[in-house]
Amino acid sequence: MATTKLKFYRGLKARYDAASKHLDAIYFATDTKELLMNGVNYGGSGVTDVSFDKGSNKLIVTKSSGKTEYDLTELIRFKTSLPDSLATPSKLGGLPAGTKVETLKTKTLSQIFEDILFEEIQPTVQAPSATISFKSPFTANKILEVGESAPTSEQIQTGFNRGNCTVVGQANKNRAGELISDDQSFIYVGNSTSNKTLPTKVTLGTMQYNYQAHHGAGDTLLTSKGNKATVSPNPLPEGTVKSGAVYLYGTYPFYCNGSSASTSAGDTNFPSAAAPDTKLPLQKWTDTLIGAKFASEAATGTRLEFYFPSEKNVSKVEFYNTVSGKWEVFGTDKYTVSDAGNKTVQSVQIAYKKLTTTGAMSGALQLRFTVSDAGKKLVDEPDTYNGEEITDEVIAMLARNSREVPFAMPMNNVMPMASTTGNRPAGIASFAVNFEPGGQAPLDARQLVPNKKDLIAAATYSGKNTYNGMLVVVGDNGDGKPALYVLKDMTKITQADYGGWIRLDVGAQTLIQIINDLTTGGTNKALSAEQGKVLKGLVDTLTNKVNALGAVYVPKGTLADLSALKGVASVSKGHVYNVTAEVTLNGKKYPAETNFVYIGETANQASVETNWDSLGGTVDLTAYAKKADLEGFLTEEDLAGYAKAVDVANTYATKAALSEAIEGLSSTYATKAELTSYATNETLKQYATKQDLDDAFAWNEETE
Repeated sequence: MATTKLKFYRGLKARYDAASKHLDAIYFATDTKELLMNGVNYGGSGVTDVSFDKGSNKLIVTKSSGKTEYDLTELIRFKTSLPDSLATPSKLGGLPAGTKVETLKTKTLSQIFEDILFEEIQPTVQAPSATISFKSPFTANKILEVGESAPTSEQIQTGFNRGNCTVVGQANKNRAGELISDDQSFIYVGNSTSNKTLPTKVTLGTMQYNYQAHHGAGDTLLTSKGNKATVSPNPLPEGTVKSGAVYLYGTYPFYCNGSSASTSAGDTNFPSAAAPDTKLPLQKWTDTLIGAKFASEAATGTRLEFYFPSEKNVSKVEFYNTVSGKWEVFGTDKYTVSDAGNKTVQSVQIAYKKLTTTGAMSGALQLRFTVSDAGKKLVDEPDTYNGEEITDEVIAMLARNSREVPFAMPMNNVMPMASTTGNRPAGIASFAVNFEPGGQAPLDARQLVPNKKDLIAAATYSGKNTYNGMLVVVGDNGDGKPALYVLKDMTKITQADYGGWIRLDVGAQTLIQIINDLTTGGTNKALSAEQGKVLKGLVDTLTNKVNALGAVYVPKGTLADLSALKGVASVSKGHVYNVTAEVTLNGKKYPAETNFVYIGETANQASVETNWDSLGGTVDLTAYAKKADLEGFLTEEDLAGYAKAVDVANTYATKAALSEAIEGLSSTYATKAELTSYATNETLKQYATKQDLDDAFAWNEETE
């Protein structure tokens, strides 16, 4: 709780400021002998002495008629005739409900206002925390091969935050004490504080690291008014705090004779050749999907191979169907699994198995392998289509929507590799085989309509499967002959005037007459290439004649001054500008309205003055005297009796020097007129000294 400090001032009454500076303070007017507080005179004239009794908080005023005591506490303390048991019915700002009158009587008005206006605020507390992280070359959640070196204590970074406690009006506090570096501050593994020994090698599976920090007791937390906060416990005792966990993952690698690929979406850039023993990106030991893509078996004559640790089993293989855009089951009859011997992983021999494709050779493929623990059998995983178990309904749907057999192609057929498409849209599906339609109709039914009227019939496009650039053949264009149209505007596809279409076949062409002379006219005729050669000869001849004329001046306009001339951004040889202001160029002065020409061999270097030259100009000599005008002026003999400039400079000060000296004196010394308003030494003797005032008012907390 803040306390009220009573201040005492003394001085001339004219300096009394009851509204601000001397508010709630006692002021003794030394000239009128008045005792003032908040504008009220408590002493009146005739006061001879003023004293203060600290024990009773009483101000004693001595007059010729005697002494009067004033209880200063009563001037600022809450007074009321209400009963002491009366309590506030509700909370008022920071004054709680149920506050009794008897409590308020013990407080000053300032304290009560403070309670109402400023509610007591509890601090915002941030708990202490510990952190742990890996240093290079390790990072959190990194997947490593089993047997690699595990991080040492020097490669693990720990931290401790004491926690911050803030509240308005008080300095920030620390929730916890300083970190204590003893046996209670340590790194532990496996989520067990009893396991403080760090592994030296990466182990199979998840490796968890945590840190425990030991800290001392924290600061005592305060409210906004300086009281002890209600936070519990307060202060926080000595204790420990644990960090979150960071992880490393140990695993064995997978291999193939292709390259890595997505396990979720169709991939591109298939390899063109087999790549034996390609190590795939490391996966967590608990991950179940491994993706790979392979070159065409038909093109390379090499079977697809996938290697996996013997502790795992391939429970399902799927291929990405580029026609349907979905993952479909790669039948178990199309591959075999066999022992592949050992592979060296971090200097340790690890047993591996190999999956190899069988049957007809395929084109380039994207596969994903579902791996699980070795105890899980193939029959445990149902065959799926796009992640769903294959049922009779799924088989029927596939039969309706696709008749493609991806793996029953001749040996000389190669599945095409995906390629870039430039600026055109990419296709949704890639076809690995040619189509042989069995009916007498186009493969894309949209490409043929019987009659021209069908080209704009709304029913023709009820499926809304149209696009700008679509080609359509009209079987009978109205003349018994077919015609070819391209859709140019889908919004006008059914417009009666065929405004949405352009006819492309020869029947839509207009014959143009070609003219082989330069005299025949006509807006619907074309000039022959031979006459184009004649025109070029005429143009070349005219160009040569123009070039033979040489460079000419090209007026470009008027500029204000030299700066504008040198700032011209685009300028070439022969460009001329008129400058309206007087100009000094290349050391020579030119009058206003002079023309300047750009003579630089290199264009756009207007800022170089030597690239400009004047085209004439006049020189005004009217300001100069003629020889005849100077006849009759003073001669050297006439000036023999006068002082020379050097004599004056050595003997007399200039007006500027005198002004500077006078200005220096005025800033250092006071003038006689300025000193007349100050008291003399004799005048000051009638006033009390500082020591006199200190002896008389030793109880003052503040003096003026």
